[in-house]
Amino acid sequence: MGYYEACQLSFGYQGHLVLEDVNFSLRQNELVALLGENGTGKTTLSKLMIGLHQPVSGSITWKGRPVSEVPTHEIGRSVGYLFQNPSCQIFCPTIKEELLFAAQFRGERSQEEENKAEEMIRRFSLEAASQVPTYQLSQGEKQRLALATILMNDPEYLILDEPTFGLDRERKETLTQFLREIHQSGIGMLIISHDMKFVDALCQKKLAVKNRRLYEVD
Repeated sequence: MGYYEACQLSFGYQGHLVLEDVNFSLRQNELVALLGENGTGKTTLSKLMIGLHQPVSGSITWKGRPVSEVPTHEIGRSVGYLFQNPSCQIFCPTIKEELLFAAQFRGERSQEEENKAEEMIRRFSLEAASQVPTYQLSQGEKQRLALATILMNDPEYLILDEPTFGLDRERKETLTQFLREIHQSGIGMLIISHDMKFVDALCQKKLAVKNRRLYEVD
């Protein structure tokens, strides 16, 4: 059984199908790319995976359980989701506060968490922006902060929507190496991307959405 399974999954808005009879099985340790033109339903599919949308027919399961029956916060503890627009998931005024927000909310802020936040700041090259209000960060800095914040929670699976958007070549290469390292630690990933050089350097398997269906591609 896969970490995620979809069977005859369909979804639409106001009677118009965006995805139709989609089938897939994703294992927890896989590193998979999700490809397709803009507007084909890639982000919609990823939101079905975390329970933000519900299918109109068919099913999607997470660890053997129908996603529709699992509270979104429960999925969120295990599945880290990077939105295409990172501003949607940044709430705190400073980088460090953002990194420590979840621990603070749980009442688990500790020196270990402080040290982990400092390591994330270094790993994602955010030192120069550490005192800048988060609303003034560049797109690339927001992208890196959002990903770092997700990883603070030790997820077992990542869904990343256009993670290289706003990054220059050097930072793309750094991100590629970092994602490869965390994948080797056992974290699976579904990466939505138009950046084929990034995908080819990282992903073991490629899926593509076309004409409402999902296909495996070479």
